[in-house]
Amino acid sequence: RKITSLAARTIGVERAGVWILGTSGTTLHCVVTYIASKATFEGKDVVLSGFDYPSYFQAVRTEGVLDASNAHTDPRTSGFSASYLTPLGIQSMLDIPLWANGTLRGVLCCEHVGPKPRDWSPSVQRFGLTLTQILSQHWTVVGSTRTR
Repeated sequence: RKITSLAARTIGVERAGVWILGTSGTTLHCVVTYIASKATFEGKDVVLSGFDYPSYFQAVRTEGVLDASNAHTDPRTSGFSASYLTPLGIQSMLDIPLWANGTLRGVLCCEHVGPKPRDWSPSVQRFGLTLTQILSQHWTVVGSTRTR
């Protein structure tokens, strides 16, 4: 929760969420989203399937940062334009994969809501990467504690 609220406030987006990769490795589950205008958290279990959105999943697995300035036309994110982006008013996405112990664990997703797309500056992208590194360290500590 702290990471998502920090991301939304610092980057200046309406929505920031953490999505966790399912055990099969083919789904992403939204576990928490911070909504800046309401200063609240949502915990809806929205699920994206790699079978339905292969371009997005490929990008998450291979790109360090997925910066979709116009998420409706970007080939990596346009597949869920009608089902996810449009209903929430999302124009732009900055998604940063969360890696821990060399394994993809999830995604930090920053979503710009508004009438116009947003470009993501290199400094904003670096800040997002820093946040995922913090999440990764937490994941590594929690994961190593569970295996003891």
